[in-house]
Amino acid sequence: MLKAAPPQKGELLSKDALPYIRVGIDLHWGVSVRKHFFSKTRETYLVPPPTTLIGALSYGYSRYVNKPEEMAQEPSTGKTDFYSSAELVRRKVISVNIRVNTPFIGFSDVVKIWWFREREKAAKTDAVAVGKSYKGLKNDLDTPDLDVVYFLDKETANKDELKQLVVSSYSIIRLGGSHGLASVRRVSWGEAKPLDIKKGETAFSFWADLSKTPIPTNVLRQLVIDPAKTPAGDYSKAKYREQIYPLRIDTLKLEPVELEVVDRARLYEVEGELVVVEH
Repeated sequence: MLKAAPPQKGELLSKDALPYIRVGIDLHWGVSVRKHFFSKTRETYLVPPPTTLIGALSYGYSRYVNKPEEMAQEPSTGKTDFYSSAELVRRKVISVNIRVNTPFIGFSDVVKIWWFREREKAAKTDAVAVGKSYKGLKNDLDTPDLDVVYFLDKETANKDELKQLVVSSYSIIRLGGSHGLASVRRVSWGEAKPLDIKKGETAFSFWADLSKTPIPTNVLRQLVIDPAKTPAGDYSKAKYREQIYPLRIDTLKLEPVELEVVDRARLYEVEGELVVVEH
């Protein structure tokens, strides 16, 4: 396990601590997370984005609190419309950070699709490329394929809310499409403490604009939707944001990144490791 760099000033600011849930996930074969919603070619993200990780957690949460995956009323206002139950979880999560412990290899399969045109009363077919991200072999079999940390708001830290989300974490069974089967290897939770430092090394994903220092060009980057700024559901008008994953794009191996965070971000210690959280 990668250890956090020793605090340069030594002091932990426990008054600003955040509750967190850390989930170790093993994938059965890989993932398929559609990148573009308005394209026939179904290109996939190489690594699951934050919205997918929240969706994975919300699946178990909706079962635990006896809610459907789609709701006819907006959770807070009661406005009549269709909303994803992932919105219930998204509002409780401040940040989602992921450590990739296994290499991913992107690949596309050409498959036949069909649809029915009501006006013409005829079935149509076509061939599309369906992107898939297959997991490779990792060096340490005792380490989960993905290590995900969910930072929660302080209002969610009460026992009932935290218990619901911890149980939901154990209930993660897929990432992305329904065929992206996953198994939870371990779950832990606690209080993450911010460190009184601006520089450190992290193996977990973070937003590129939270680093003052340049990020190496051989590190994986993805343009993804920021769930903290976009409600779950319709992403047609969502703005994309660049996220950094400490994973070398040439060797596909984990490689921690050194950075100095900007003023609106802090370095938190989670079980001996550093994770970047925006405020």
